[in-house]
This record gives sequence, C-alpha cells and structure tokens, in this order.
Amino acid sequence: MNKWFVSIICVIILAISVPFFIDSCTSFQTDDYEYTESAVATAVGVTTANVTLPIALFDAKLTNVNSVSSNLTGEDSVTATLYNSSTYVLTVSGLIADSSRSITVDYKVDDLTGSNAPVGTLASYWPLWLALGGGFIAYRLVFRH
Repeated sequence: MNKWFVSIICVIILAISVPFFIDSCTSFQTDDYEYTESAVATAVGVTTANVTLPIALFDAKLTNVNSVSSNLTGEDSVTATLYNSSTYVLTVSGLIADSSRSITVDYKVDDLTGSNAPVGTLASYWPLWLALGGGFIAYRLVFRH
C-alpha cells in the first residue's frame, strides 16, 4: 500500500512538472528575433500582406510569433495568420486597405543551430526522457523485489 501511494505521488508530481520542463526546453532552444520590413503596401480592398522573414520561425508554428505591429498605430490591427516554412513568408492580416506601412515581427528562432544542433535535438527530447525516467522510478518503487 505504501509503495502504491509513493508511486501515485511521483506520477502526480511528474504530471504537474512536465509542462514547465517543456516550456524551459523551448526557452533554452530559442531566441527572440525582431525583424522590420518597410514599405509593406496593400492595394484597394486588400487587407493582408506577406512579410518574408530572414530567419525561419521556430517549429514553423504561429504560436512562436510573439507580436506583430505596424507603424500605422490605431489604424492597422495586425495579426499573423499563415506561415510558409519553405519560403519563410508570414502572412499578416488586419491591415487597412490602400496604404503603405512598416511591419515589425517579433518571433522565436532556433538558437541551437550549426555546431550546437545536437544539443537542440537532445533538448527537444528531454521531456520524453524525463517522463520515461519518472515512470521507471515509479515502477521500481512499486514492483521492487
């Protein structure tokens, strides 16, 4: 009975801590990058535009875009809506039609590239190893002979 209780507590602690470990691994792997593209124009009736990012968006997920802003404050309400990972093109919407502006994108990029790439691979699998290790410890506590 005591072993089962300890293993359940271990599983609960592991389940609570895994999201924090995933966030810390992502934070370790990434760096914030800000890019401004000037003279982004929209035609009459067009409220979207494309911004070509110089460095790939981390994991090609829009959730890794921290913010998108325009120098036409109060007029544009800019949001990132689509990302093409093969061309690094970010589509933004919420722009006013028939206007020109500068768009600033603050986003996460992969900080572990080149000679640091193996560290990035290990970091991306760290939550899996943590879960497997925690499961093994719980198993050994319950079924130890």
